Parts: sequence; C-alpha cells; structure tokens
Amino acid sequence: MERHLNQRMAALAHSEIRAMTQACVQAKGLNMAQGVCDTPVPPVVLRAAEQAMERGKNVYSRFDGLPELREAITTKLASTTASWLIRKQM
Repeated sequence: MERHLNQRMAALAHSEIRAMTQACVQAKGLNMAQGVCDTPVPPVVLRAAEQAMERGKNVYSRFDGLPELREAITTKLASTTASWLIRKQM
C-alpha cells in the first residue's frame, strides 16, 4: 500500500528550540534552553531551591531575569571586562 503525505504535513518541521536541542546533542553540549539537564543536581542547589519555594519563590521569573541576578552579572562582567580592557590598553 502506497502512502502519501498530506501537503501540510510535508512542510512540517521541528521548532527552532527542538532543532537547537538536536544540534546540542550532536555537539555533545549542555542544553539549558529547555530547562532540561541530564546531569545530577548538586545538593546545595536542591537545598537552595527548597528554601526559595518555602519563601514563595515558585513562579517563572520575568523574561529579563531577576533584578538581583542581573545586578550580580553586571557587576561581575564589569569587573572582568574592565580589567581585561585595562590590560589590553597597557
């Protein structure tokens, strides 16, 4: 019995995030795009997650990230980038 694909099905493709997941698997990378990780969770992270949930921090954060985390990243990048730029200019 010969089977034919419906025209709509023939044009069906993986979503971009799924395509990135497949590319990550092929590259043997660590895929954090979908919030799925196949490595064990360190105990300190588990404890911190439990404590955060007990404090009511159990919803998705803003799309642009938590203000505290954004500030910490900014501070870290500013110090490392600035020191790199200073060394480069010397």
